[in-house]
Amino acid sequence: MSIATSVLARPRRGRLYIIVGAVLAVLAFALAAGIASLPLLQGASGGTRVVVASHDIKARTVIQASDLTLASINPAPPQDFTVVGQVAGKGARVDIPAGQAVTGNLVAPSGDLVSSSDIAYLPIPKGWVAVTVPTGEQVGVGGYVQVGDRITMLATMNTNAFGQSPGRNVVLTVFRDIDVLRVGPANSGTSAGVVTSSLTVLIPSVSSATGVGPKDVDGRWHFTTH
Repeated sequence: MSIATSVLARPRRGRLYIIVGAVLAVLAFALAAGIASLPLLQGASGGTRVVVASHDIKARTVIQASDLTLASINPAPPQDFTVVGQVAGKGARVDIPAGQAVTGNLVAPSGDLVSSSDIAYLPIPKGWVAVTVPTGEQVGVGGYVQVGDRITMLATMNTNAFGQSPGRNVVLTVFRDIDVLRVGPANSGTSAGVVTSSLTVLIPSVSSATGVGPKDVDGRWHFTTH
């Protein structure tokens, strides 16, 4: 009886060892997987709460607090903002898609979205050109011409330029609804006591002037295209 009992007990012990070994192997695999994924879990649960766009923000628009929200990002991008109030009131230099972090290189003071100190390029759509027009201090209905204004350009010319005699001065509308991209001093070589400045405006092309050829327009204003 004792011999038979010991013979029957051996297979049972073998199965027990197999089960225990399998359980230990599963636990070891789970522990190794948990240790390997720990950095990913920490990154997902941590991060820095930075200001992001709550919806698509168009370029050259003033950003409101309702356009922004906070989200955790790891690692935080350079020049990030952590408070919505730091961005509200600024202008978007470029289109900012929803969910993208709003950083310092994407915004500028709203009063000067395209000033030379804040941006390295002019927002010129394809097929358009920027033209610098030397001018005096131009005052409109709302004050001096500023960046972002839309103006109408008039050309004053003498008909002698077209071979008419006697000549007379005529005024023609050259361009309508012109976007002003920059305003500033014309150059440092102006005469003393004469206040001059320049306007950089956005137009389809110089040759589109109605009734005035590009050579005549350039001779009158000495346009500098960009």
